[in-house]
Amino acid sequence: MIMRQNLIFNNNNSTQFITSKTHAMVEIDEIQKELEMLRMENADLAETNQHLVTATWRERELKDQLREAHEKFLEKQAIIDRQNELIHDSINYAKRLQKAIVPSVSMIRQSFKHSALLYKPKHQLSGDFPWIFPKINDIYIAAVDCTGHGVPGAMLSLIGNFKLHELVQMGKLEPADLLTLLHSEVQKTLNPSGDENVKDGMDVAICRVNYEKGVVSFSGAHRPLIVLDGDELTEVKGSRRAIGGMPKGKKPFAPFENHTMPLKKGTRYFIYSDGLPDQLNHDDSAKFNNKRIKEIIYENRHQDMRSIINEMDKAFLKFKDGATQLDDVLLIGFEI
Repeated sequence: MIMRQNLIFNNNNSTQFITSKTHAMVEIDEIQKELEMLRMENADLAETNQHLVTATWRERELKDQLREAHEKFLEKQAIIDRQNELIHDSINYAKRLQKAIVPSVSMIRQSFKHSALLYKPKHQLSGDFPWIFPKINDIYIAAVDCTGHGVPGAMLSLIGNFKLHELVQMGKLEPADLLTLLHSEVQKTLNPSGDENVKDGMDVAICRVNYEKGVVSFSGAHRPLIVLDGDELTEVKGSRRAIGGMPKGKKPFAPFENHTMPLKKGTRYFIYSDGLPDQLNHDDSAKFNNKRIKEIIYENRHQDMRSIINEMDKAFLKFKDGATQLDDVLLIGFEI
């Protein structure tokens, strides 16, 4: 009996041990799984941390590169600002020089009391310029349009201005003779090799008012003269050639034509550069053109000279309607 009881006890203990061992193994297995998951999570965290470290270093590198680039930008910007300042100062100085050389409307009125000027440079410096030279019984007056505008045009305008002053003092020259000599001088200055591809030069409309002979003479290099005598308006065309440059094939240019008309009190004369008729409107569909210029002058023929020029200015601005000004604009009106 006692032995049976011991056997039963031992069996119960064995069963309990096996059961405990099974539970322990399950728990160990679960712990191992949890440890594996923790190891995986730790590996993920380590990888993420490595990415973060790499990203942080990359961010620092990018910030350093950005800072260096910004510093270089500031250095270059300072250089550009300084260069712009020097250019601006140079242009302002050149503008003052040009203003000192080019005659003002008040200077023109010393010779022609009833005169007016429409002068609209495309930029601060102009390739167009008015020119006047009183000489005993003569007064020479011209509208000169140099190739280009801005700085290049202004440089040519200085050449043209000085050459005209030199040549007009050689004697009592007719406008056509003066243009012929000017053409030769400009060629020698700008194109000494005679290259026919060099087109630098100028268009000129020039008048000589000779009080001794009682005549007005005109010659033009690609530019006309408009004469308003009471209710009669006449256009005198200039020669179809410019000042400077070479003809194709180096053939001789046709001579400049000289036009002479009686000096008559109250007659009005208009000379201008091509920047006025060649201006396009806002959609590039039409030019201001010579016809419109003549119509405006004629429609305002009963107005004084200043009013005519003012009406021309208003018509020009209305026609342009905000479009970019294409070229320098010059119009001189004077009355005998």
